[in-house]
Amino acid sequence: MSATPKLSVQGCSLTFNAGQHNEVTALDSVDLDVATGEHVVIVGSNGAGKSTLLNLVCGRYLPDTGRILIDGQAVTNQPEHVRARRIGRVFQDPLAGTAGPMTIEENLALAERRSHGRRFRRIRRDQTEQHREDLSRLGLGLEDRLSNQVASLSGGQRQALALLMAAVSKPDLLVLDEHTAALDPGAAERVLRLTNELVAEEQLTALMITHNMDHAVDTGDRTVMMHRGTVRFDVAGEERARMSVTDLVERFRSFRATVSDRSTLA
Repeated sequence: MSATPKLSVQGCSLTFNAGQHNEVTALDSVDLDVATGEHVVIVGSNGAGKSTLLNLVCGRYLPDTGRILIDGQAVTNQPEHVRARRIGRVFQDPLAGTAGPMTIEENLALAERRSHGRRFRRIRRDQTEQHREDLSRLGLGLEDRLSNQVASLSGGQRQALALLMAAVSKPDLLVLDEHTAALDPGAAERVLRLTNELVAEEQLTALMITHNMDHAVDTGDRTVMMHRGTVRFDVAGEERARMSVTDLVERFRSFRATVSDRSTLA
């Protein structure tokens, strides 16, 4: 018998503005299983349903039909704040995953408490040492700035901190919603490198959206392509290893979508 998937999306559909003139089918009977420890990269044009799928998994939206399971447990109707104890999420906006007025250390402590469903309490000395150790993994010198307000950090530093906050509690699922898109190229590459390191070191199960087609074939274990609310292409293993950016773009063109250039799906 095969192992239970870490995440199982089963026949999920979602329509916005149902019955109105602006009705939109965002997801149409989507099935997606993600194995424990798998790093899945999702690509597709705007409106393909990528972010809607992540919002469904995280509980921001509830499906019209279908089920969502984590470790075989149905979470379909659980609200977002309950699922947040099991799901670490990093958003496109570096400001969204951190609290600017709080210090770097307070942000880390808050993330730990949230993952365990506990209230924020005074930080113990042993926690401070752990926070320094965790921050040193980023290679940004933040371990020496624990008392600095997060609002003083650059966008790249803040996003790296948000990534660490989402990963260190070892969530059942790490969800990355275009988390490098708002950064300059140098910061984006650093955050992506940190992502790969943290996912590997913590043996996390991850879902990552990207518009960058180079990342779509070079990052993670598996590439899933969405189009008009459905999963149209799913590749892993040796087939994925042989796939080039050109191959992936040509596959996308076969769905009669518009590709803006060789490296990006806009």
